[in-house]
Amino acid sequence: MNVVPMDIKRQTFKKIFKGYDPEEVQTFLDMVSDQFDRLLKEKTDLNDKLERMQLEVEKYRTLEKSIQDTLESARKSTEEMKESATHGARLIVKEAEIEAAHLKAEAARERDALKKDVISLREQKGTFLIRMRSLLSAQLEMVQLLEREPEDMDIRSPLARDLAPPSAGADDGQGRTA
Repeated sequence: MNVVPMDIKRQTFKKIFKGYDPEEVQTFLDMVSDQFDRLLKEKTDLNDKLERMQLEVEKYRTLEKSIQDTLESARKSTEEMKESATHGARLIVKEAEIEAAHLKAEAARERDALKKDVISLREQKGTFLIRMRSLLSAQLEMVQLLEREPEDMDIRSPLARDLAPPSAGADDGQGRTA
């Protein structure tokens, strides 16, 4: 049986001899009815509040799920970015190593070419010095011939002079006679 505050207020009892004071019973019933009414309103308010709280809890659960999904997505995205960056870094290092090898090989080729040029220049220098000495020696001989007195000069070629027998009283080129 469902009792409401109005049922409590309207409740009547049979009157019997030596029973309870009807006024006191009525006052007690009014007090119980008011308190019961207040408790019913409080229950209704609490049920409404509970329903709102449950809706909020559900909203927060949905939000929490959304945040967890977002965090998971961000974690996956971060992992993918990290892997991509690592892969990119490896590619850059590999390309740099290849480029360094090419540069090193090119530098070695240039070094070898420069070594060949240095060797060639040294050979040319040696040849030049030999020719220069020959030229200077020939020029020195010519200067020495020109410095001699004109009467002492033998017009013959140096080869003919060397092969000819010495003549009596001939000058030896130093102003002395033999």
